[in-house]
Amino acid sequence: MLCRRTKIAIGVLSYVLTFATGTPAQAFSLPSLFVKLANSPTLAHPGIILIDPLTSETIYSKEADVARAPASVLKLFSMVTTLSALNPDQTFETSLHETAIPGTFILRGSSDPWLTESPFEAQKYHRAFFPTLINRLLELHPNLKKITLQYNNVYALDIRGLRRYFSGRLTINPVKV
Repeated sequence: MLCRRTKIAIGVLSYVLTFATGTPAQAFSLPSLFVKLANSPTLAHPGIILIDPLTSETIYSKEADVARAPASVLKLFSMVTTLSALNPDQTFETSLHETAIPGTFILRGSSDPWLTESPFEAQKYHRAFFPTLINRLLELHPNLKKITLQYNNVYALDIRGLRRYFSGRLTINPVKV
């Protein structure tokens, strides 16, 4: 059986569906998460149509013919630009390393746009909670009151947020390298 992977994007959500070539549309079942999100009130009842690019057969349709106000051109432009610049499967890695100098650590980033020092944003928007790295460091070195943080590929705004988050508990002296 031949299989094909099709990427489907709804706003900023994307899914990769795998289905057998030649399988009738009615035999194809969508992942339950896709159906749940397609029916989510957060998406405000989107019109969705999934078409097999090889056979032009409709795989899934939900309110595809209902007239709607057009989506924001800026949102579409932003999504296309982002997907052109970044691989949709790209992950960002931020790591913290101890140095031979006591109290000095190296923070290596990958210009992660999803770091946040806000627990609310981390939970609600599934963003990376930036203080986790420093909290783990403090678990290993509970007596630390001041650190020098040499960093690269981390946004200055994120460093300021980290300093604000730990204000009064830990003094962070950031040094861009």
